[in-house]
Amino acid sequence: MYFEQADEQPNARPNAQPQEQAAEHIITKLNNQTKLNLLLNYIYKDGDGSEIGIDPENRHFKDSFIRDLERLNLYSSDPSVFEWMPQEQALREKILIWAIKEIKLSPYKIYLNDLQEKTLWLKLLKTEKYITKNENYTLEDFVNYFMACLQEEFENGKRYR
Repeated sequence: MYFEQADEQPNARPNAQPQEQAAEHIITKLNNQTKLNLLLNYIYKDGDGSEIGIDPENRHFKDSFIRDLERLNLYSSDPSVFEWMPQEQALREKILIWAIKEIKLSPYKIYLNDLQEKTLWLKLLKTEKYITKNENYTLEDFVNYFMACLQEEFENGKRYR
């Protein structure tokens, strides 16, 4: 299985105004999934990771990263699971996997041990609810806001259990 790359420009915005619910709305608006798919190719197809900010020389990163994903119930040994998921669920899971990668590469990695699955999902769904109110958001806007929310929670010293 190989995850396809998006053909659109990185920050292309659709012209149509969707009238769907938030989950369907996010799929319509967030049409550039290239980096998310590159990350899945790194995990499942042994890519070097340089396109997504992972040092190819760091051999232990991938194993550690997969262990973190398994603990948060975001990893499956069978990548075809993304084909069976509804599109909006697959996108949510890809965003969560990307967030874990970003946290792992940042100074906030010390919080990964305490981060719980339900906290991660709650922040994602709150971000989705808030950011979809803006008609002109991009995938990058969504992920950046989500990461900022997680980092703010880490900095405030809230419990993650």
